[in-house]
Amino acid sequence: MDEEEIKRRVIFGEGYGKPPKQTQFKKGQSGNPKGRPKKASSVLSLADQPMLSAVLAVASKTVPAREGGEMTEMSIMDAVVASIAACAVKGNSRSQQTFVDLAQKAHEAEVLERRRSIERWTEYKRIWSTQIAEAKKRGEPIPHILPHPDDIVIDHAKGPRLLGPFDEEEETKLNETIRLRDILIMQDELDHRSTVRLNGEPLTEPGSAGLIAHLLEQGIPPRLRLSQTQWILKSMKYHSMQQRELLKTLFAAWRRYGSPLPRGFVFPNLTPIANRMTFLMDLIRSITAGDIDASNMKQQELADVIYERAIAFGIAE
Repeated sequence: MDEEEIKRRVIFGEGYGKPPKQTQFKKGQSGNPKGRPKKASSVLSLADQPMLSAVLAVASKTVPAREGGEMTEMSIMDAVVASIAACAVKGNSRSQQTFVDLAQKAHEAEVLERRRSIERWTEYKRIWSTQIAEAKKRGEPIPHILPHPDDIVIDHAKGPRLLGPFDEEEETKLNETIRLRDILIMQDELDHRSTVRLNGEPLTEPGSAGLIAHLLEQGIPPRLRLSQTQWILKSMKYHSMQQRELLKTLFAAWRRYGSPLPRGFVFPNLTPIANRMTFLMDLIRSITAGDIDASNMKQQELADVIYERAIAFGIAE
């Protein structure tokens, strides 16, 4: 299996609303001609409603409960809903109706919140994308925006998703990831040139820096990823360096990054690292797709599943 095939296998997994105007009350016209007294505003904070505050405080407390034949702990709110569901499954018609009503209200609330979120983020993208385009047209500096509008994906089925940093702290972490990717591209050149490790052990295959650089690239927002041409140009820059210059530049880059690797250090062999990376990517895809329901599995059950997969990938015995 060559390096490109390994990269493909590891990274890509290959082999609400308002009523109609005609139904709204006209301005200045009473909706109740009899003049019913106005009620006090119900828009109160929790501090103004001590009973609701007490209910929420109690609902979050945990109690022992039996689930799947085993004793566990869950919040009182979860326990009540679970009890209603259990009675509904046993055929209790009142519990069935209660559970259906709760489920319908929860679904409606979820859909409503998703619609509101989509409306907010769609407008956010429109406003900032327009400002960026106007700045480019006038030849002015591009405004620094977080989150960047291009990092927001409007998914009408699941709601908006953010692919980039939300604040300056996350942006700092992203910049560090980009720095590391670029250093790894340089390291990849040394990995391919080297024939022995620092201890004199001969190299039978290239190091894994290039693979790790490609994996890091998948966690970078698409707008900041390198195009294939840009990647090749970076690689060619280091390929044209003489060995001594490459060693000196790479050593300085690792020191500035905060990881002073020894001069001439070569990354671990490609194949064992590829096996570990493939295992992790497969595990993530299985959890994301729902093939492994980690949220509903006991810790030991999840550990057993992970161990069995690790054996299948040859990284455990």
